[in-house]
Formats: sequence, structure tokens, C-alpha cells
Amino acid sequence: MMQGFDRTDTAAELRRPHDQPDSAAMRIADHISTALDAIEIANDEDGLNAFITIDRNGAMASAQAADERRAAGRLLGPLDGVPIAVKDNLDTASLRTTFGLGIYRDRIPDRDADVVRRLRAAGAVIVGKTNMTELACGTVGDNLHYGDVENPLGHDRYPGGSSSGSAAAVAAGLVDHAIGSDTGGSIRHPAAACGIVGLKPTFGRTANDGVSVCTRSMDHVGPMSISSTLAADTLAAIQIDGADDPRARIGAPIIGTRVAVLTGEFLDSCDAEVLAAFEPAPRHLEALGCEIHELDLRLDLRAIDEEIATPLGADLFDEYGEEIRRAGHDAFGPELWTWYERYARIDADTYAAAAERKAALTRQVCDALAPFDIVICPTNRTRTRTVAEGLAADPFERVGNLVLWDVTGHPSATVPFGTDGDGFPLGLLVNGPLGNDAHVLQVCDAIERATRQN
Repeated sequence: MMQGFDRTDTAAELRRPHDQPDSAAMRIADHISTALDAIEIANDEDGLNAFITIDRNGAMASAQAADERRAAGRLLGPLDGVPIAVKDNLDTASLRTTFGLGIYRDRIPDRDADVVRRLRAAGAVIVGKTNMTELACGTVGDNLHYGDVENPLGHDRYPGGSSSGSAAAVAAGLVDHAIGSDTGGSIRHPAAACGIVGLKPTFGRTANDGVSVCTRSMDHVGPMSISSTLAADTLAAIQIDGADDPRARIGAPIIGTRVAVLTGEFLDSCDAEVLAAFEPAPRHLEALGCEIHELDLRLDLRAIDEEIATPLGADLFDEYGEEIRRAGHDAFGPELWTWYERYARIDADTYAAAAERKAALTRQVCDALAPFDIVICPTNRTRTRTVAEGLAADPFERVGNLVLWDVTGHPSATVPFGTDGDGFPLGLLVNGPLGNDAHVLQVCDAIERATRQN
């Protein structure tokens, strides 16, 4: 049996008012109202601080519309009437979207981001906009303007970033579905730190229209959920037209799946307790019928981060550099200034060279992955540290296994697997060939099912 992290052990007393059995007598509007009450208490009174904006009026209007559809027998699908939280770097029409910046405190978009539009079309009830690091730059979960997000599994531990509020809202049981974005690990890092599922889809499977720019060729929008099944439901709702159904393989046996264990730096740079938790994963997958292999990509992952990902991050400077410069140091936290100054030094030739290296690396990784269906490694290289430890440490120490998959665009998901020495969750990173999102979710679901049987 798999040995995973059971969220209910730690979060049993946290509220999940929306996780009640459906019945004809229960109005969706009542259900959403109760959920909003719990969100407001957890966010403000209990100090979770997962939300920058809670949209009670908009959520209640959406819930009432869902009740009308249910009464007419025409619910739109699995997300109709379901509460969902959206990271505050996705535009929401008539609802403020701050990108985590104080200078955008009063910014009200006039259009929905593409992903938000698709959520609304699926009937989802957007309950609010989740807290995040400034302009999605950061891995701890701190924010100078809207307060720091707490990890609901341990208030002295960081929740990860930059999709910190989305991860915390799901882990606290306030919503089962949330939306995050990932350019260098910003979905998967906080998802692993908070013990939930997070998926960075294949690049381009979800649209970036209406999303804050970090690195245009590496920005991914994806689901953060309590299970792979729910992540698949969310991806099915938000993906572009014409993509295959990510739910198609959920629940099917994974017998014969060719799994490669990534070696080299993917393991050598991990904490001892991370390696100890990961060590049983290959044989557990073998017990589920997978073929287990090893794969050494022989890559310098830090060099990839510094020579490809960082230069391409100049997109952020191009988009917001003038506003940041005008506002000055007092308007932003120190981490954003660090990134600003780094991006400001990147010239056109360096950017173009990074784009060429990105294309070549993508081809190289695609060729290496061709014999396999899935490749695995630990999600975060380190245990979930305290906030002070996280702020003091080199961020690459914890997200070093994640950045590659943003550069190449491959689907990459984290699923809870094992714990550190203090009992906090760790994640198993499941990656696949381009476009193989359904198989990635299938394997994550199989891991979860085996874990629950333990």
C-alpha cells in the first residue's frame, strides 16, 4: 500500500461546509452562504489570510442562478454551483484584481481572464480572489500589502508561493477547487507544502489571456484541488477548445505504465528526509503494475534557471518595469525589487539566446522522455520550513526540481506522498510527455487511491 499524507489527520477540525451531501432540499445559495461565512471567519478572525478579496455579492448571484438551473434540470456539469477560489493575478470583471501589488489595490478589470470566463460558463461560483506574492514573484507566501498567508497545517510553516492563498484555501477545507499559476513552481510548490494536488498543465492548454505577465513562454494556469479527480474536472472546464478530456483515464488501472525515476540532481539535491519519504515510491508504483526504469537527464538545473528562465523573466520588466520604477522602493517588498533589478540587466541579445536555448532544451527533454509514459521525482527538495527559514534560504533549494518543466512546458503535477520528520506533507512530482495531462492525472489518482487504502 502507498504511504501518503492524509489531510484529514491534520485538518479534521477545519471547516468544509460545502462538502455536504447534495439533496433536493438544500439550496445551492444556502450552501454557498455557509461556505462564505466560514471563509470570512478563517480569513479574518483566524488569520489564515488566504483571500485578498471575498466576493459575497457575486458568489450569491451565481449560486442563485445555479439554483434556477438545477430547478429546471439543466445543470452545466460537475462545477455548476461549486465554490472555487481564483488567484488574484487572473482578471475578474468588476471585481478588483491586484496581482498582489499595493499600487493595484483599486484596480477593477472590465473583462474576465479566459480561464475565469470558462469557469463562469461551467457554472462555477467564484467566492473570491486569493492572496499571492507580489506579481507572482516569491516562494514563501509573504505579502507586504495584504498580509502573509498562513499554512493551515502548521501556522509556523510557510504555505509556499506564489499561489499561496489558493493552496491554503484548499488545504483549510474552505474550497475543494482553486486556480493558481505556475512559472517556476508556483502551483506545485505551495500545493506540496500544504498537502494538496496541484497541476501545471502542458503549456498552452490553458490560455494566459487576462493573467499577469511573469514569463510569457513559461506562464501556466492550472488547478489546485483536494484530489486528482477534482483537478481533472477543473482542467476540463478551463482548458482551451479542442483539447482532449483530462478526465478520460481517471480510475483506470495503470498496469503497464512505463515510469522512469529521475536520478542525478533531481535526487542528489534533496534533503535526507525528502529522499527517505520518496524512496518507497518506485516499488509502490511497481506494485500497481508499472514498469520501473531510471533516467538521468544529465542537466544542470540551476544553470537552466539562471541562463534560460531568468532572462525570459524580462517579460515582467517589460510589462511593469516603468510602473515599478515610478512607484519606488517603498511601494514593494524586497523580493520583488531583487527580481526587478535582475531583469533590468537583461538585454535583447541575452533574451533571444535564452529563447533559443529553451527551444533546444525542450527538444532534448522530449527525446529523453519519449520511451516513457511518466517520470517521477520529489516535488520540493526540502521539508516545509518555518517562514523565517524560508525567507533566509535560497529559493532554488526548494523549487529546483520544478523549474525545468515550466521551461519545457511538460505537464507536471504534485500529489501528496509521505511526510517529513515533523509530520508535514511532502509531494511526489509526476511529469509526462507534452500533451499527456490525462495520463499524469491518472497516475496521480492511482497513487491517491492506494494511499487511502493504506
